[in-house]
Amino acid sequence: MGDFLYDRLENSDKDIGPNLRVVSLFETSIEIVKRTCPHPFVHEDFLSRIHEGFLFLLLDVGIGHPEDVSPEEYENILGALDTCKYKEPGFRVEGSICPSKSLIKEIIMTDKTTGIELAADFAPAQLPEEQRRFPYKHLDIVIESAWKIVTLVHAHCFQDFKGHVNMLHKYVSVMKTLFDREKIKLRW
Repeated sequence: MGDFLYDRLENSDKDIGPNLRVVSLFETSIEIVKRTCPHPFVHEDFLSRIHEGFLFLLLDVGIGHPEDVSPEEYENILGALDTCKYKEPGFRVEGSICPSKSLIKEIIMTDKTTGIELAADFAPAQLPEEQRRFPYKHLDIVIESAWKIVTLVHAHCFQDFKGHVNMLHKYVSVMKTLFDREKIKLRW
């Protein structure tokens, strides 16, 4: 489905997503993930397919009346996300890169200003194979990946919402409304 959908959307001249501020925030979230998660461990092409695929699914199932943010809330949330987009991620990914697949051996926490290693925080290569593999039989990769984008941005950007703590909660709650469509829940 992904390749067919991507080719169809890539050759389309029309905007694929609903024209809502919440959709714009989702698109900004994808930009944050592109800058935060290093290529080749997370390919930009993969994120582009998730972006276009998820917005296509939203249009396909009918956007209905999701909660959108007010212009003032949008500016507050977008300001925090824009600040977050350009900060250092605070971690470094180590692993092996092959043409067929890349394997993350560990994620090392680093000081954001000096780049000095603080600790090896996570070693997915030490997990059993069945825990490292995506459960294709049980989860929809487009919807699950779109949700992982939201959760990564929530975790990575929380400090940038210091001046508007309630806007962090608003960000997550309006993102959740995009996933709260009956047909999307059935796929997820």
